[in-house]
Amino acid sequence: MSASITQEEVFTAIVSLLGEGKNPHHLNVRKALGGRGSGPHLSRFIRAFYAQYGRTMVHPPKVHPPKRRVEESFDQLLTSLRTVKRPEPHEGTAAYLTAVFECIGTNLDQIFVALMNWESELNCREERLSHLEPKLRNKKSAAPLTK
Repeated sequence: MSASITQEEVFTAIVSLLGEGKNPHHLNVRKALGGRGSGPHLSRFIRAFYAQYGRTMVHPPKVHPPKRRVEESFDQLLTSLRTVKRPEPHEGTAAYLTAVFECIGTNLDQIFVALMNWESELNCREERLSHLEPKLRNKKSAAPLTK
C-alpha cells in the first residue's frame, strides 16, 4: 500500500501540515493522506522534503510570542508606575495623573509595536509558505528516492 504514495503527495501533505502549524511527522502525514503509507516510507519522503526545502523554510519569528511580550510589558508598566513621584499634599493630582497616563501610554505603545512586529513576521512566513506550496503542487514527476 505504501508504494501508492508519491513523493508529491507527501510533500503537499507536509506543506499543508506546516501551514496548519502542525508537526509533519509520519503519523500526521499518514493522517493527512487518509491513513495511507507506512511509517518508514513516509519518513524517507519527509527526510527528502527537508533535504530539498529545509534551507528555504521560514525560521520562527525573532520577536517574543505576544503573550510573553505582553506579560513582560505589563511587568515593566507596573515597575514604571511605581517610580512616578506621588504628589505632595499641597500639590494637585492633575500633574500626578498626567505622569501616570504618560507612563501607561508609553508602555502600551511598546506593546503595540511588539504586536505589529509579530504580525509582520507572521505575514512574512505566510508569504514564503504560499510560494512554496504551488511549487510543490505543480511538481510534474516525483523523483524516486534512493537510500
